[in-house]
Amino acid sequence: LQASTNRLNLLIEKLLDYNALLQQAEPSFEDIESQKIVHECLTQNGLALKQSGCEVELNVHEDAEEISTDAELFRRILDNLISNAIAHGSQQTKIYISIAIDTNSVILDVANHGNEISAEARTNIFEPFKRGDFMRNDRVIGAGLGLSIVADCSRLLGGTVTIVDVNYAEVCFRIKLPRKDA
Repeated sequence: LQASTNRLNLLIEKLLDYNALLQQAEPSFEDIESQKIVHECLTQNGLALKQSGCEVELNVHEDAEEISTDAELFRRILDNLISNAIAHGSQQTKIYISIAIDTNSVILDVANHGNEISAEARTNIFEPFKRGDFMRNDRVIGAGLGLSIVADCSRLLGGTVTIVDVNYAEVCFRIKLPRKDA
Protein backbone atom coordinates (compact mmCIF):
# COMPACT_ATOMS: atom_id res chain seq x y z
CA LEU A 1 0.00 0.00 0.00
CA GLN A 2 2.85 2.38 0.89
CA ALA A 3 4.66 1.63 -2.38
CA SER A 4 1.49 2.22 -4.38
CA THR A 5 0.89 5.51 -2.56
CA ASN A 6 4.45 6.66 -3.27
CA ARG A 7 4.09 5.66 -6.92
CA LEU A 8 0.81 7.59 -7.21
CA ASN A 9 2.40 10.67 -5.59
CA LEU A 10 5.29 10.50 -8.05
CA LEU A 11 2.92 10.23 -11.01
CA ILE A 12 0.86 13.18 -9.78
CA GLU A 13 4.00 15.30 -9.31
CA LYS A 14 5.25 14.39 -12.79
CA LEU A 15 1.86 15.16 -14.32
CA LEU A 16 1.66 18.55 -12.57
CA ASP A 17 5.20 19.37 -13.66
CA TYR A 18 4.38 18.36 -17.23
CA ASN A 19 1.20 20.46 -17.20
CA ALA A 20 3.14 23.48 -15.87
CA LEU A 21 5.64 23.03 -18.69
CA LEU A 22 2.88 23.03 -21.30
CA GLN A 23 1.46 26.25 -19.83
CA GLN A 24 4.75 28.13 -20.17
CA ALA A 25 4.06 31.02 -22.49
CA GLU A 26 7.33 32.26 -23.93
CA PRO A 27 10.90 31.12 -23.40
CA SER A 28 13.22 33.65 -21.84
CA PHE A 29 16.40 33.66 -23.90
CA GLU A 30 19.74 34.56 -22.35
CA ASP A 31 23.37 33.74 -22.97
CA ILE A 32 24.35 30.72 -20.87
CA GLU A 33 27.56 28.82 -20.30
CA SER A 34 26.66 25.45 -21.77
CA GLN A 35 29.35 23.54 -19.87
CA LYS A 36 28.15 25.00 -16.56
CA ILE A 37 24.55 23.80 -17.12
CA VAL A 38 25.80 20.33 -18.10
CA HIS A 39 27.88 20.12 -14.92
CA GLU A 40 24.88 21.22 -12.82
CA CYS A 41 22.78 18.41 -14.34
CA LEU A 42 25.57 15.90 -13.79
CA THR A 43 25.82 16.97 -10.16
CA GLN A 44 22.05 16.53 -9.70
CA ASN A 45 22.34 13.04 -11.19
CA GLY A 46 25.60 12.28 -9.38
CA LEU A 47 24.30 9.51 -7.13
CA ALA A 48 22.55 7.71 -10.00
CA LEU A 49 25.70 8.05 -12.14
CA LYS A 50 27.80 6.59 -9.35
CA GLN A 51 25.40 3.70 -8.77
CA SER A 52 25.30 2.88 -12.49
CA GLY A 53 29.08 3.05 -12.82
CA CYS A 54 28.69 5.24 -15.89
CA GLU A 55 31.20 7.88 -16.85
CA VAL A 56 30.29 10.97 -18.84
CA GLU A 57 32.35 12.12 -21.79
CA LEU A 58 31.57 15.79 -22.41
CA ASN A 59 32.52 17.54 -25.63
CA VAL A 60 31.56 21.22 -25.85
CA HIS A 61 32.85 22.65 -29.10
CA GLU A 62 34.70 25.94 -28.75
CA ASP A 63 32.01 27.92 -30.56
CA ALA A 64 29.30 26.40 -28.31
CA GLU A 65 30.78 27.39 -24.95
CA GLU A 66 28.16 30.13 -24.70
CA ILE A 67 24.74 29.69 -26.29
CA SER A 68 21.57 31.75 -26.30
CA THR A 69 18.63 29.74 -24.92
CA ASP A 70 16.15 29.51 -22.07
CA ALA A 71 18.29 28.12 -19.25
CA GLU A 72 15.44 26.30 -17.48
CA LEU A 73 14.12 24.61 -20.61
CA PHE A 74 17.64 23.61 -21.70
CA ARG A 75 18.30 22.24 -18.20
CA ARG A 76 15.08 20.16 -18.35
CA ILE A 77 16.13 18.71 -21.70
CA LEU A 78 19.57 17.78 -20.38
CA ASP A 79 18.29 16.42 -17.08
CA ASN A 80 15.71 14.17 -18.72
CA LEU A 81 18.15 12.85 -21.32
CA ILE A 82 20.86 12.18 -18.73
CA SER A 83 18.34 10.47 -16.42
CA ASN A 84 17.13 8.37 -19.34
CA ALA A 85 20.67 7.36 -20.32
CA ILE A 86 21.38 6.26 -16.75
CA ALA A 87 18.08 4.42 -16.31
CA HIS A 88 17.96 2.68 -19.68
CA GLY A 89 21.58 2.45 -20.80
CA SER A 90 24.11 -0.25 -20.06
CA GLN A 91 25.81 0.07 -16.71
CA GLN A 92 29.57 0.58 -16.38
CA THR A 93 29.73 2.34 -19.78
CA LYS A 94 30.05 5.88 -21.09
CA ILE A 95 27.38 8.49 -21.64
CA TYR A 96 28.36 10.96 -24.35
CA ILE A 97 27.23 14.59 -24.29
CA SER A 98 28.15 16.89 -27.14
CA ILE A 99 27.18 20.50 -27.78
CA ALA A 100 28.09 22.02 -31.12
CA ILE A 101 27.07 24.84 -33.44
CA ASP A 102 26.36 24.67 -37.14
CA THR A 103 25.29 27.49 -39.43
CA ASN A 104 21.75 27.81 -38.08
CA SER A 105 21.52 25.51 -35.04
CA VAL A 106 22.77 24.59 -31.63
CA ILE A 107 23.11 20.80 -31.63
CA LEU A 108 22.95 18.80 -28.41
CA ASP A 109 23.63 15.06 -28.60
CA VAL A 110 23.19 12.74 -25.62
CA ALA A 111 24.20 9.17 -26.43
CA ASN A 112 24.66 5.96 -24.49
CA HIS A 113 25.31 2.26 -24.83
CA GLY A 114 22.43 -0.17 -24.40
CA ASN A 115 19.49 -1.57 -26.28
CA GLU A 116 18.75 0.18 -29.55
CA ILE A 117 15.34 1.82 -29.90
CA SER A 118 13.33 -0.04 -32.53
CA ALA A 119 11.92 1.71 -35.59
CA GLU A 120 8.43 0.98 -34.27
CA ALA A 121 9.17 2.53 -30.85
CA ARG A 122 10.72 5.61 -32.48
CA THR A 123 7.33 6.57 -33.94
CA ASN A 124 5.71 7.31 -30.57
CA ILE A 125 8.47 7.42 -27.96
CA PHE A 126 8.13 11.21 -27.58
CA GLU A 127 4.42 11.02 -26.72
CA PRO A 128 3.32 11.39 -23.07
CA PHE A 129 3.06 8.17 -21.05
CA LYS A 130 4.90 6.08 -23.67
CA ARG A 131 7.70 3.99 -22.31
CA GLY A 132 10.38 1.95 -24.00
CA ASP A 133 10.26 -1.80 -24.36
CA PHE A 134 13.15 -2.53 -21.99
CA MET A 135 13.35 -2.62 -18.21
CA ARG A 136 15.02 0.20 -16.33
CA ASN A 137 18.28 -0.32 -14.45
CA ASP A 138 16.78 1.06 -11.24
CA ARG A 139 13.68 0.15 -9.27
CA VAL A 140 11.82 3.28 -10.32
CA ILE A 141 8.77 2.75 -12.49
CA GLY A 142 8.86 5.58 -14.99
CA ALA A 143 5.81 7.66 -15.80
CA GLY A 144 6.64 7.85 -19.50
CA LEU A 145 6.94 11.64 -19.45
CA GLY A 146 10.70 12.21 -19.71
CA LEU A 147 11.05 12.12 -23.49
CA SER A 148 7.78 13.97 -24.04
CA ILE A 149 9.14 16.72 -21.78
CA VAL A 150 12.31 16.76 -23.91
CA ALA A 151 10.20 17.07 -27.07
CA ASP A 152 8.00 19.80 -25.60
CA CYS A 153 10.95 21.82 -24.28
CA SER A 154 12.63 21.53 -27.68
CA ARG A 155 9.43 22.67 -29.38
CA LEU A 156 9.08 25.65 -27.00
CA LEU A 157 12.62 26.64 -27.96
CA GLY A 158 11.73 26.37 -31.66
CA GLY A 159 13.69 23.16 -32.16
CA THR A 160 13.34 19.44 -32.66
CA VAL A 161 14.41 16.17 -31.08
CA THR A 162 15.23 13.06 -33.06
CA ILE A 163 16.89 9.72 -32.54
CA VAL A 164 19.96 9.49 -34.75
CA ASP A 165 22.33 6.66 -35.56
CA VAL A 166 25.92 7.24 -34.51
CA ASN A 167 28.95 4.94 -34.72
CA TYR A 168 30.01 5.33 -31.07
CA ALA A 169 26.78 4.38 -29.21
CA GLU A 170 23.58 2.41 -29.69
CA VAL A 171 21.23 5.26 -28.69
CA CYS A 172 21.62 8.96 -29.48
CA PHE A 173 19.07 11.72 -28.98
CA ARG A 174 19.78 14.86 -30.99
CA ILE A 175 18.28 18.22 -30.12
CA LYS A 176 18.51 20.92 -32.78
CA LEU A 177 17.67 24.42 -31.59
CA PRO A 178 17.70 27.48 -33.81
CA ARG A 179 20.57 29.86 -33.13
CA LYS A 180 19.25 33.14 -31.78
CA ASP A 181 22.47 34.88 -32.76
CA ALA A 182 22.49 33.61 -36.37
